[in-house]
Formats: sequence, C-alpha cells, structure tokens
Amino acid sequence: MAWAEKYASSAGAGDNNGTSEAHAWDLATAIANAAAGDRVNFKGNCTTGGAVTFNNANGTTLLPIWWRAYVTNIGDLDGTTTCVTFTCETNLVTFSGTYQIFTNFKFTSTRTAGGGVTIGTNHSQYFDHCQFINTGANANSYCCNVGVAAVLTRCYFSAAVNATNAVTGSGGGSLFGCVLTGGGTNILNTSGTFIVMFSIFFAGNIGILHASTSGGMYMFNTFYSITADCIKITTVPGVTSVRMIMGNIFANAVYGINQASGADTANVPRFHNMSYALSTGMETGFADFPSFGNVAEATDPFVSTTSSNADFLKLVTGCAGKAVGFPGLFENLATQTYTDIGALQRQEAVSGNVKTIQGVSVSGIDAIGA
Repeated sequence: MAWAEKYASSAGAGDNNGTSEAHAWDLATAIANAAAGDRVNFKGNCTTGGAVTFNNANGTTLLPIWWRAYVTNIGDLDGTTTCVTFTCETNLVTFSGTYQIFTNFKFTSTRTAGGGVTIGTNHSQYFDHCQFINTGANANSYCCNVGVAAVLTRCYFSAAVNATNAVTGSGGGSLFGCVLTGGGTNILNTSGTFIVMFSIFFAGNIGILHASTSGGMYMFNTFYSITADCIKITTVPGVTSVRMIMGNIFANAVYGINQASGADTANVPRFHNMSYALSTGMETGFADFPSFGNVAEATDPFVSTTSSNADFLKLVTGCAGKAVGFPGLFENLATQTYTDIGALQRQEAVSGNVKTIQGVSVSGIDAIGA
C-alpha cells in the first residue's frame, strides 16, 4: 500500500497540518487527527508530561495507522534496534486504538502506581523493535500489559525486581522474538490464551506463570538464569483448551515445566525441549500424559563468550542489542544440531504479505515495510 506521510514531533504545534517536518503536529494533535493509511513520522525524543492515550480508532485492516519513529530522515530507524525515547516518568501510556503499528519507540517509566504501558483490547495493535522499561520500585510497577489481539515482535521488556511481574498478558496476545527480564516473582504472568515464540527470558524468578484455564503456546524460547521454574502452570487446564510447550531451552533453573495444580494434564503436550543444569528436573506434576523427545545436556551451552553463542550473551549482559531476540547457534550441543530447539536462529522466508519464521507463518507483519 502507498502510505500518506504525516509528521509529528515534540516541537510540533497543534495548529500545524502535519504534512511536512516544518509543519509537524504535536503529539496530541497527531493522535486526534491521524487517518486510515497515514504513516505518522515522529521525530526525536519526547517527554509526555502527562498520561497519553493512543486511542485513534481510524485505522482499518487494509489501511492501518503506522507510527514510525525517526531521528534525522524519515525511515532512518527502520529495521534497526535504535529507538526514539518516550520519557513517561510516572504517567501511564495507553494504546486503545484500532489497527495501529508502532516501530522503534522506547517507553521508559518510573511509575509505581501501576504499569508503565497498557496495550488495550481493541483490534490489532502491532509493535516492532520497541522497548518497554519501568524502573519504579513497587510491586505494581510492571513495564507492560499486553492486551487482547496485541502482537509484539523483536521487543524488549524490563522491570525492577520490586515489581511482582515484569510483563502481564491477557488472552489473545502474542510475543515473537522478544527479550524479557526482571520482576521479583514472574517475568511474564499470562491470563487467557497467550502465544510466546522465539523469545528469551533471563534473570528472573519464574519465566512464564500461566494462571488461566485457557490455552497457551510456548515454543522455541530460551530460559536462562531462572531461579525457580521456567514455565509454571497454576490452574487446571480447560477440557477444550490447548497448551503446547515445545522446542524450548531450559537452563540454570529448578524445573523446566512445573504443573503446580497437579490436575488433569492430558491436554498439555510437551515435546522436543532441551534442559541444562535444572536442579530438580525437566518437569513435574504431569501424571497422565508423557512428554516426548526431551534432551538433557551435560555441558553448558552458554559458557563461551567468544564463539557461536556470543550473540546470546550480548543479550543477557547489559542487553546490548536488546530487541533482537534471535541469538546465534549455541555450541556444545551433543550429537545433534537441534535447529528446532530454542530461540536459536532466525530463519525466514518472505512471500508477499506472509513471513515464515522457523516454519510458522505470521500473516501481515511485512505490510509495514511497504
């Protein structure tokens, strides 16, 4: 599609028409006036100065609204991990519009009365190469709540250890190729059906807490330096729900998968997961449905900082390259190459509007490159 280019910045003005950088909108005017098919090019950093709600409902399936950050020339951040910073301080940023795309924004917060960012339950909020960081020292200071129908790819999430959860997720949300860390109890606390693939969880207590009778799909993720359980299920699975835990790497934790409710587990298939240095075991609480093809490694696949797994260590050491989410191949994997296990490498083929990542098609996410 051909985008209608519009402009906005913190130096813009409400009486501008947004048709050029010299006539850029301010943020509030851009939110109020962006139309279906607009690409709102936002220049430079911004301090919100108050609560902000991206509630523009003009986007449609075929004509979304794309909020694209840039520094000097429009498009100069496309495809990079560099972000324009929205300093939110103690103010909440809410995304409640329809069919909106956000690329290369970093939302930083010190909010203690709740999370820094809330992505609402309206249709198709899509984020790529964005960062969500909350340094607020409070149990409620999660960095992001991922709502229904929200899709986030190659994003980075971090919250202080004071926060109970670094990220919370509602039914219907999806994370692909993301990096998540922090939170005193859970890195990601999901309710309802939630999908997480090709992502990295590190330096937390519990990687994913699934506290819902609804289904969830957790596939091809890497869990590293988790002090308790990589994935913990605390509710009885619904009879018609589907949960799938497949192709993950669980390293340096207590359990890989902990079915804490100990109830009916016949609809929680687990297969082709790999473990290293789990103090208690790959899984517990599964009485009536066996797992298949799991592998326990004897040698630490994350030990070297100079060889093929160096990209992963860059992500977990100061998070240089954050939001990439696709580390290189790991070394020291016994006998097989395990290209189907863990967040190992990005393999994609693009055809039209469909992107295939590790054999899984995700429709529509290449439309932003038009």
